[in-house]
Amino acid sequence: MKQDLKIRDHFLSKEVFNVVEHSEGVLKTHPDLEEKNLKKYYDSSQYSSHNNIGGFIGFLYSLSARIMLRFKFRVLSKHINKESLIVDFGCGTGGFMSSLKKKKYNVVGVDSNKKARDKCLEKKLTTFKSIKDFKENIDAITFWHSFEHVSNPNEILNQIINQSKNNLTVVIALPNYRSFDAKHYGAFWAAYDVPRHRFHYSVRGIKKLMKSYGFECLKTKPMLLDAFYISIMSEKYKKSKLSFFKGIMIGLISNLLGLFSSSYSSSVFVFKKTI
Repeated sequence: MKQDLKIRDHFLSKEVFNVVEHSEGVLKTHPDLEEKNLKKYYDSSQYSSHNNIGGFIGFLYSLSARIMLRFKFRVLSKHINKESLIVDFGCGTGGFMSSLKKKKYNVVGVDSNKKARDKCLEKKLTTFKSIKDFKENIDAITFWHSFEHVSNPNEILNQIINQSKNNLTVVIALPNYRSFDAKHYGAFWAAYDVPRHRFHYSVRGIKKLMKSYGFECLKTKPMLLDAFYISIMSEKYKKSKLSFFKGIMIGLISNLLGLFSSSYSSSVFVFKKTI
């Protein structure tokens, strides 16, 4: 059944956007805003990937981020070596890049947000505004919850293929709009995050897209903590009483159901392409 949803930007602007079916397993946010018009939807002191935020939600995000750094490294390290050139796309303030640098890996970042790049510069991390600005051949690229922000995924995939060496590894972490928690919360599901999330993927949708570019999916792993964070935020958007505890409960149910359906709230995919 064709999906056509009206989703409010609960996080910042309170504006309503349409989320419509784009292709099998892929939804798209409308209107299709230009990059210059999207900037204001990121310019908030509460936008966690670009800022160090306070409060209880900030604490949860920071705690989750620290735990996830180890998880991210374990996922990536099985498919790269110390000589690999890694690009962290949507690097934010450079948390993952810093962890790789400490382990002596060769990594650069890409982020369109100048404030985020400035914070990376303070940490002596190399960043670029666009993948187009980076001229070297790459061995691996990571999209830690940044691929859904890309306005033209086909263009980005073509760019990274053209700039890659043999055996390109692509790691993509995404929320899943067909998960239990997404269906439970509907228009309040925090991971719709319109209009910042330009596209919304199911497990089948992202695998089909990558397969069309010649990528094989080597590994899929659930990001279990995401279910709790997304559900807590969704409860807050609903203005629920005891939002933390309700979010924990729904996150737990979503993860348990994911054991049987493989349709988790959020997953990371490792793709490989032999050029």
